[in-house]
Amino acid sequence: MCDICRVLSFHPMNRFIIFLLFGPLGLYSQNVNLSGIINRYAAVSAFDTCWGLLTVSDTTGFRPGELLLIIQMQGATMEETASTAYGSVTALNCAGCFEAVFMDSIAFGKIFLRHRPIHPYNWQTGKVQVVTIPRYAVATVTDTLKAKPWDGSTGGILVLDVFAGILTMNAPISVDGAGFRGGEAYNAPSNSCNPIFPQFSLFYGIPNWRGAYKGEGIALPIVGKELGRGAHTNGGGGGNDHNSGGGGGGHLSAGGKGGRNAEPNVLGCDGDFPGFGGLGISGPPQRAFMGGGGGAGHGNNTLNGKGGRGGGIVYLRAGSLLGTQQLITGNGRPGGKTQGDGAGGGGAGGTLWVSIPNPPPNITLSALGGDGGDTENNASNRCFGPGGGGSGGRLVTNLWSGIPATAVAPGKAGFVRNSTAACNNGQNGAEAGAQGQVDGLVTLAPPDLRPYRPTILVQPQSVALCEGRTADFSVLVSTGDWTYQWQIDTGSGFQNLTNGSSISGVQSPNLQWVPSATQHNAKVRCLISKIGPCVPIPSQAAMLQVAALPTADFSFVVPNNDRTVTFTSQIAQAQGQSWDFGDGNTSQNANPVYTFAQNGTYTVVLRAWNNCDTVTVQKNLTVSKLALPEAVFTVLDTVRACGMASITFEHRSIQADAVRWSFPGGTPSSSTNPAPTVLYNASGVYTATLVATNTDGADTLSRSFVVQVFPLPTASFTTSLMGRNIQTTGNTQYAIEHTWLFGDGSAPKQGPNATHTYGQSGKYVVTYTAANGCGAVTTQRRVIVN
Repeated sequence: MCDICRVLSFHPMNRFIIFLLFGPLGLYSQNVNLSGIINRYAAVSAFDTCWGLLTVSDTTGFRPGELLLIIQMQGATMEETASTAYGSVTALNCAGCFEAVFMDSIAFGKIFLRHRPIHPYNWQTGKVQVVTIPRYAVATVTDTLKAKPWDGSTGGILVLDVFAGILTMNAPISVDGAGFRGGEAYNAPSNSCNPIFPQFSLFYGIPNWRGAYKGEGIALPIVGKELGRGAHTNGGGGGNDHNSGGGGGGHLSAGGKGGRNAEPNVLGCDGDFPGFGGLGISGPPQRAFMGGGGGAGHGNNTLNGKGGRGGGIVYLRAGSLLGTQQLITGNGRPGGKTQGDGAGGGGAGGTLWVSIPNPPPNITLSALGGDGGDTENNASNRCFGPGGGGSGGRLVTNLWSGIPATAVAPGKAGFVRNSTAACNNGQNGAEAGAQGQVDGLVTLAPPDLRPYRPTILVQPQSVALCEGRTADFSVLVSTGDWTYQWQIDTGSGFQNLTNGSSISGVQSPNLQWVPSATQHNAKVRCLISKIGPCVPIPSQAAMLQVAALPTADFSFVVPNNDRTVTFTSQIAQAQGQSWDFGDGNTSQNANPVYTFAQNGTYTVVLRAWNNCDTVTVQKNLTVSKLALPEAVFTVLDTVRACGMASITFEHRSIQADAVRWSFPGGTPSSSTNPAPTVLYNASGVYTATLVATNTDGADTLSRSFVVQVFPLPTASFTTSLMGRNIQTTGNTQYAIEHTWLFGDGSAPKQGPNATHTYGQSGKYVVTYTAANGCGAVTTQRRVIVN
C-alpha cells in the first residue's frame, strides 16, 4: 500500500493513480508558496446514498474533480447515567472515520461524489465535514501553515500532499489548539454553596452554580448535562463547587484529574470534587481524533478558568523535506490560569499523520498535552484547585522509530501559586495527563471504487427481426451493484417485463426475448438503479420491430357439372402469393377463377411469402362435367360464283364422335361427311345446319349465308354516222365493264355508249367488249367514213 494511503487515508494506489492521471496536475507543476490556512471546510448535514450527494454548509473554494477528505469528528455515544462508568464510550460509531474521495461536481450547497465512501458515517449526528486536499508537485512553506480551529462544525484539520515532490519548510506547520474546545469559563448568577452539602454530582444542566463546563470530546454535548466533573468521553470534566480545577483532555490515553480546593475556614465550601480527566479512546487504529478539550475550573469571580483546546489533526505527505523550520506540531493548549477560582484543564495533544519516504534528519514532530492551569492565591491562606494536564497525542508516521517519547508527552498538572498555606507550589491533587502514542503507518480499509450513479456506457440498440426469432437487447453500465429491470411500451406507457417461457434476463444487463408480432413498434428500455430505494436511471428506448410470419388459407367453390372453379384466398402479412392448380398451370391473382380442361381430382397449392418465411397450403378438389359435343363450323356471309357456286363445309366440332349436315337448296342436300362440298345453281339465301353428336348428347349449329351466281355477259351494239362523227350504243346483259375501240388507233373508251370523231375518211372496224366477274364477250362491226 502506498504511503499516502496509509498516512492520509487516501484510498490505495489504484485510486490515487486515478487522480494522478486525471487530476489537475498542470495547475501546480511549479513551486507554490504556502502560508496560513490552505484548506477549505464544509459541514455535511445529509447524504443521499442513491446519488452520492452531500448536502454541505458551503461550497466556496471547492472545485469539481478535486480530492476531498471526509472525516467524522464526533458521533460516539457514551454512558450517561450517574455511575462510575459515566462518560465512557458505549459505541464509537464512526467517530474518527476518514477517507479521501473524488468530487464529481458541485451545485449550490451540494457536492456530488464520484465513488462511494467506505465508512458508515453518521451524517446527521456525527459532525461530518469535508476538507479540500491541496496537492502540489513542489511547494514551500513561507509562513506558518495552520488549520481553521474547530468551531463545532468544521475545522481542526490541515491536509497537504506534495506528491512525491519536495516540500521546503521555511516556517512551521501548526495545528496547536485547533482541536476540540475546552470548557468555557462560567460564573453562575449566584452561589449558594454549603459546606455541609458538597457538590459531587457528575453532571449539571445550564445554568447551575454547582459545576463548570466540561471539555469537548468525540460525543456530542448532552443537553442538561453540560456542566460537572464527569468526563465527556475524552473531554475533561469541569470542576464542581467550590473552585475546584478542571480535568485535562484525553486522546488515546486519559487526561489528568483537576486539583481540589481546600478552604482554610471550616465553614468554607471546599472543592473536593474537581473535574475528571478526559477518558482514553479505545478504537481501531485506522481512525484519527483531535485532542480532547480540558474542563473548565469552577469559578465565581473572573472568567479565566476555561479549559485548554486540544490539538488538531495534520495529514501530510511529501517525497522529501527541506527547509530551515521542519517543525510540525499538534499540541494541546494549557488550561486557563485563574486568580481566586479553579483553573482549567489542559487540552490533549492532537494527531499527526506524516509520510516522508526519505526521512529528514532535522524534522521535529510533537503532539504534546497542554498543561493544567495554575491558580493565583493572592498571598492568602487559600488553595484553589489547579487544572489537570492534557494527555499526549498520537503520531502515525513512517519516521516513528526515530521519534522520541517526548514528542507525545502529556501536559503537567497545574500548581497552586502565591499561597501562604502549605499547598503553595503544590498541585493539590491535580494530575498530569497520560503519555501519548507513536505508531507506524496504519493499513487502511480498501476503497470502494463503485460509483454511486450508474453510467450507461452502451445504450440498447433497436432490433428488427422476424416473428419467432430471438431479440437480444443489452446495456453496458459502469461497474457497480446495480439492479436492472427491462420494460416495454406498446403505447400505454412503460411496463415491467417478467421472465417466462419466451423471455429471460429481464433483471440483468442482457435481455433475450422471442416477441410476438403484436409487439411490433414497441419501445424497450432498461431501468438501472442502485440497490435500495433509489430512483432508477432509464436507458434510451430502443425500437422493437417484429415482422409477422405470413399466414395463408383458401376456399373454393366447384359448381355442379362444371370445371370452372372460384378460389378465395385468406392471406395476411404476405408480400406475394402464387397458385398451382395441379395441371401445370399457375396464377398470381389473389382470387382466381379457373377452368380445368379435363375432369379429375387436382391438388391445388397456394403459396404466400414475405421476407421472413414462405407458407404453403394445399387442398384437393374434384371437377366433373358431362363431355357434350360442341358443333362448330364457319361459312362466308356471302358467296359469289359464276354459273354455279361450289362451297366446301368443314366441321371443327369439339368432342364430336359424328356429324350430320343439312343443305336445303344445295346439292347434295345432306351429308355425314366431315367436309362435304355443296353446289348451288342459283342466287339466294341459304341455311346450312350441322349436328355434332357423341355418347353424352348432341349439339346443333345453323348458319345462314348468301349465294350470288353470275352468268357471262351478252354483247351487241348499233352505230350512227354523221360525217366523220360516229355514235355507238351498246346492247348487253350482265355486263359490268364496257370497252370501245374505233379502229383508227385512238385510245379505248369506256361505258355502255360512246361517240368518236375520225380524223379522215376510210374504212374502220369498231370493237365492243362487254365484261363482268365471270368473263368478257367481244363483237365487231365495219363502218365506212366519207
